[in-house]
Amino acid sequence: MILENMNKCRDLSETERRDVAGQCNFLLAHYYYCLVRQYGPVPLIPSTIPSNASVDAMSYPRATYDECIDFISKRYEKAASPWFNGNKYYVDFKRRLDGVNYFNQEYDAQKWGKAAAVCKRITDGGGTYDPSTKVFKFWYTNTDGNKTYRTEATLTKSK
Repeated sequence: MILENMNKCRDLSETERRDVAGQCNFLLAHYYYCLVRQYGPVPLIPSTIPSNASVDAMSYPRATYDECIDFISKRYEKAASPWFNGNKYYVDFKRRLDGVNYFNQEYDAQKWGKAAAVCKRITDGGGTYDPSTKVFKFWYTNTDGNKTYRTEATLTKSK
């Protein structure tokens, strides 16, 4: 869906195409996540719809909640694919001071496990919801050596 017309743009290098595609996948996943959070299951639009399409051509049924979450997860995964985890395209992107690569040049599958562990810690941290003010507060605790940090966030449900 995202790359349908990108190859028509001759001014983009391959690196720029991958960067734009990653950003598009992230934004698509994020906005679908916001829609699902706000409205529950939503229609999943498989491709760009021409502006002069008929109403029937623009009408899609709602997907199931599981289909929406699967779609969102796949888009986030595409956005986070190995572009910054062992990508040799960034071999020349080094710190001038000591020549160290800014991005690891060897793929590390453990990074996915670390990210999953952080997500689990955040979701298990705790939270409260006040229906009268529509405010959700959540937190998680991180221990670094002998110091413990508590990270808190507040979300307000939009109208």
